[in-house]
Amino acid sequence: MALRIASAEHGGTFWTQAQALAAVLSRDPALAPVAVLDTPGASVETAELLGSGAAELGFHGGETGFPAPSAARARFDEGAGAFASSRR
Repeated sequence: MALRIASAEHGGTFWTQAQALAAVLSRDPALAPVAVLDTPGASVETAELLGSGAAELGFHGGETGFPAPSAARARFDEGAGAFASSRR
């Protein structure tokens, strides 16, 4: 499974930062491949992707703050998906 980073609109500040982060993370074979997802719906869409499990990381503006979605917390607690190696 690819590590997916939600990044806001293509070419924006968050997208550029996500590209740089993906380049660094991709160096680790355990994390590769790393995909950057364009989210033209900005932080709101990023929050939705994180909450649904469609992204593991996201760049998110504080103006649309949200509590950790219970589904994401459950995946972490179970050590599932991208969090599997953190529970060993």
